[in-house]
Amino acid sequence: MNTRKLFLVFKREYTTRLKSKTFIWSTILVPIGFLLVFLAPMAINWFSSDAEYTIGILDRTQDGQAYEQLESLNPDRYIQIEEDDEATARSRVLAGELDGYIVFTNKHLEGEANPKFVYKGGGIALVNQVENNVRSVMRDIQLDRANLSPELVKRLKDQTQLQTVQLTSEGEQQDSSIMLFIFGYGMALIIYVAVIMYGTIIMRGVIQEKSNRIVEIVISS
Repeated sequence: MNTRKLFLVFKREYTTRLKSKTFIWSTILVPIGFLLVFLAPMAINWFSSDAEYTIGILDRTQDGQAYEQLESLNPDRYIQIEEDDEATARSRVLAGELDGYIVFTNKHLEGEANPKFVYKGGGIALVNQVENNVRSVMRDIQLDRANLSPELVKRLKDQTQLQTVQLTSEGEQQDSSIMLFIFGYGMALIIYVAVIMYGTIIMRGVIQEKSNRIVEIVISS
């Protein structure tokens, strides 16, 4: 096989594959599609976090402290259900009056069981928000019941955060591991898309060659 025949094969593949509208559009749309798949859950979580939900509280504890704590966190979201009936709460959720409800008992405050959250909509964003609020309330109630000093309670409630510093031969620098992770993830995604597209092009070329044998005719001519 001489160089001229190789050039003819390359020219044909370039004309039929790389200059086709399908290849051009797939080159543009496939990375955008992968990017949308990656960013869509983050966008949904972001917009749903700003949505307003109404959560009913069935507080069956002795002093009703669970509802008071939740109401202090977000008075627009948490309301008390006057009727101490879970069936009524369910019917209000199904009717759209409530987005969900939480049941608190003394066992929950004592750490013997977990509170039950029943909801209709809102997704994982709502569940995470409610779970964080309930976890904070349960921690505060248990600390209050431990009869600790206010100073110790404040120290236990404070969340310790690390100040990350990267040590290099040039000295201390601000840690950039998160940006490196994002960059590495993006490069891996680009390589994955490129491999998929290359494999698709090779597969189509092999299928077409098996059906019409154009390359074989060009080489043998």
